Amino acid sequence: MRLLRPGFNFGDSELREAVQTAHDMGRRLYLTVNNLYIEEEMDRLAEHLLFLQDIGCDALILQDLGVLKLARELGLTVPLHASVQMTVNNAGTVNALARQGVSRVILSRNLTPEEITAIHAECEIGLEHFVHGEQCISHSGQCWLSGMFGDRSGNRGRCFKPCRWEYRLNGRDDWQYRLAPNDMNLYALLPQMIAAGVISLKIEGRMLAPEHIARLVRVYREALDKLAMGGEDWRDEAAEAELYRHRVRDFVTSVFGGETGPEFIGYDGSREPLFVSTGCELPPEDDAPGQMPPPFELRHIPELSVKLYHPDRAEALLAAGTDNLIVPLMPYRQRFLAWDAQNIARVARAAHAGNGRVWLEAPRIMSQREQPRWEQWLQWGQSADVDGYIVHDLGSLSLLCARGLCVTAGEGFNIANRRTAELLLELGAQRVRLSLELGYEELLRLTAQAPAEILVQGMMTALISDHCQAAAEEGLKAGEDCAQRCLADGYGLKDRQGRDYRILSDMACRSHYLFPVPRCLLTRLPELLQAGLRSALIDGGDDDGATLERVRQYSRLLHEIPAGAADMTSA
Repeated sequence: MRLLRPGFNFGDSELREAVQTAHDMGRRLYLTVNNLYIEEEMDRLAEHLLFLQDIGCDALILQDLGVLKLARELGLTVPLHASVQMTVNNAGTVNALARQGVSRVILSRNLTPEEITAIHAECEIGLEHFVHGEQCISHSGQCWLSGMFGDRSGNRGRCFKPCRWEYRLNGRDDWQYRLAPNDMNLYALLPQMIAAGVISLKIEGRMLAPEHIARLVRVYREALDKLAMGGEDWRDEAAEAELYRHRVRDFVTSVFGGETGPEFIGYDGSREPLFVSTGCELPPEDDAPGQMPPPFELRHIPELSVKLYHPDRAEALLAAGTDNLIVPLMPYRQRFLAWDAQNIARVARAAHAGNGRVWLEAPRIMSQREQPRWEQWLQWGQSADVDGYIVHDLGSLSLLCARGLCVTAGEGFNIANRRTAELLLELGAQRVRLSLELGYEELLRLTAQAPAEILVQGMMTALISDHCQAAAEEGLKAGEDCAQRCLADGYGLKDRQGRDYRILSDMACRSHYLFPVPRCLLTRLPELLQAGLRSALIDGGDDDGATLERVRQYSRLLHEIPAGAADMTSA
């Protein structure tokens, strides 16, 4: 995670010395291993994990579920912590990680005190939470904006921070840093954090000067010691003033403190310490005709899956060749809103009459406050006799698999290597949807190793945020005096290169920022089929005519390519 500033990385000898220094002072040293890893890196990573245990580090902080499985294979005894990059938002996920040997989780920055209290009441392992420092506008681990511009994944330490570019909100003329959050400062809320059940407070100090980090640690350490003594006068005005005087960006208490409106963003960019980039060209499209292989025998009969945004479109999509209709359980406000038991049953009847299947897809973010929705969703699914569910978090996966339901592990799991897929299959998933950030070679490799579904055509969500652009522009917090300004035509951002990022708002008022260019893997279809692709996914959004045409095209090619009869030059 320090690749942007290599001088801040540790070599092996420096790591060994750091552990010894910490232990000599009676302290602990945790090592973050919170990247996603592709398959060809796993052997080297195994050697590195054994080295980290050998030097005596006190815990490893992991993001990749495949690393969790690898640690188990290696027989590591060092404690394992779940990184904030795992997007831990609910008690079910915490408990699922505990069953996998995790002893502490670093919770999402997007939880309220009430949610953390509820999670603590249901869980028995340690809860950690950030209290100070830089933060992302997206839910951690669910931002692919940088990675979609090429080999620059924020999940792999290469983020070049497009969230710190200038953007113009469509309909306005001013250029501002609309995706650039201010820094978190929860000093004044420490009693609430402790009361909620948090046992460890985390300061984001990566790539900051040592004297700056030391100042932060001293101020928070003194406050915690006073609170531990039961002192009511624990707050130190001079210390707070010192924090403010030496701040990097301005401060905000974020979701925990209820500050999610215009104060959340540093619009003018005047306090940005480092602009890694101010713009970037998209990677060139691979639009050359695919190579047509000779006839070959399929490893698996491929299915065609399509996201469905309105029940009236179901029959046309099925007639065009769709095998699986996917219904989003938390739809976008800009799309059809009335998904209920009646409409889901209607779609299921149409699908089953034509040997099709219906899947209900949970939202990418399932926060603690949204857990009660599952009972209603499961009732809808049972009454409609749906064929399965798609989920994006371990809590939902555990809940549904415990009930014997058919489940696909979605892209929210960031599946980038074989072990991640294997772990999810061990936990009960029947199929896995591969990460959108994988390159072609990684896609082919994983497709050959796991029952994979891949988005082959359609819109891609670049990031998910609890910050409401529309409300903030009016000086409001999310949901406050909501006039549904997000429903305006063309609601979204434009960057300095002229690219449009459409923003869709779900029923929880989360903002889904779409990448400017849709994905198209049509020319790669022969290779994917030869590798053993189980399901090709199309997400056409609300462009009905184009979606129908694409479904017909893919349906035809899925049958013609193995027979050697496809004309890829016209694809």
